[in-house]
Formats: sequence, C-alpha cells, structure tokens
Amino acid sequence: MEGILGLVLLAFMAGVAWAKFSALHPRILWCEHAVVNVYDGEPTLMIRCASLWRGHLMLTARARISAIVRTHDGDEAVVARQIPVKLVREWNPVFALSGTFMHKIDSESPLIGILPASYRQARNLHAKSSARNKSPKGTPHTLVRLVCLVEAFDGLFQRTVVSQHVYRPERNKVESDEPSPSTIQIGYKFEDIIMQDARSHKVVIDYSRMHRIVVIPNSSLRRPDRKHDSFSGFGALNARR
Repeated sequence: MEGILGLVLLAFMAGVAWAKFSALHPRILWCEHAVVNVYDGEPTLMIRCASLWRGHLMLTARARISAIVRTHDGDEAVVARQIPVKLVREWNPVFALSGTFMHKIDSESPLIGILPASYRQARNLHAKSSARNKSPKGTPHTLVRLVCLVEAFDGLFQRTVVSQHVYRPERNKVESDEPSPSTIQIGYKFEDIIMQDARSHKVVIDYSRMHRIVVIPNSSLRRPDRKHDSFSGFGALNARR
C-alpha cells in the first residue's frame, strides 16, 4: 500500500512540476506610451508592441482595444461603459518584429475627448449622440482607461499567447514636463526601432528605442504647455542587437 501511495504521489508531483515549468508566458513588450498624431490627414491613435523572441518565433498577432469611458444615461447620471475601439487593421501577419496598431479619431470615436478643444473646434469635430450616450450633442465621452489586448501565435510552442496593457489619458500637469508612464501622449510620434544589423545585414529591433517618443514640431495637436522635445521612457531596455 505504501508503495502504491508513493507512486501516486510521485506522479502527482511530476505533473505539478511540469505544469509549473511548462507555463507559457507572453514575450511581448509594450511601448510605455501611446501617441496621437495626424496620419493621412486625420488624428490617429497609435499603439506599439514588439516580440521579445530573438529567433523571430512570434508569427502573427491580433489586437483588440476597448475604451472605458464615463458618459451619461437617460437620467443624466454618470455611468461607466466599455466601448470597443475600431482599428485600421487589427490583424498583423508579420509580428516577427513589431506591430503598430492604429485607430482613426473621428466624430464617432470614443476617444474624441482626448483631442484639444481648440483642435476639435477648428475642424468641426463633435461627438455624436447615441443610444448609449445621452449627453448633449457635441459633448464627448470622458476617457478613463484604454485597455489593449494582443493575441499572438507562438511558433515554437504552437500555442496562442495573450498580453494586456492599459493606457490612461494624461492630465494637465504644471509641476513636471515629463510624460507619466502608460499614458496617451498628444502630438508625439514613435522613434523608429527597425534597422539593419551592420554585421549580419539582418533586419532587427533596437529594443533600447522601444519606449522613445519624439515631439512633432508645430503639430496642431500639441499642447502649448509641454516643452520637452523627446522622451526616452521609463526603464528602456538596453538590449544588444
């Protein structure tokens, strides 16, 4: 009897150890900031992420983004809602390097409220009322959080991995000119991270630039109280190429 219990316990411990060490963790790195700039003549939200596998084993990726907003119901009470954000292209078939997912901010976008009021007035952008938004016409949603989800296919383990990141709108600050982590920055663009290795001539990612954002000079989206021209991010990776 003791021998049978010992074998059962050994098999149980082996299963627990295998489940622990075989757990697949998503090797996906998110840029610490989302940016909004004018792309193809329209204000566009851009979110960047990249695979951390050096062997280019992350094959494809699909992104889903939801905006958590504060809005009004029929009784003029403030309620929180989750609204899906429509992407220009949610499927990235070549996620072996990196991916940038974009959303056009127009009158039907739940993110229209993050644009400067002067920009919205100059271009006659007004939030449309809907069955879920009973606020007066032209009053945009108040963005609370932007929840981003990426599902990628791992070519090594032949499994789908999921990674999530949350951004929030940056509030007006007078004590510091530096952007806070995990915020949406208006009037910035990402610094390029894709380059060619000088020795192998392969196309690689410079992870040390992953979190760097650069201000767009004379951008109509730019807040006049922000003075810095670029930002390297918090804890940027100094990975070797």
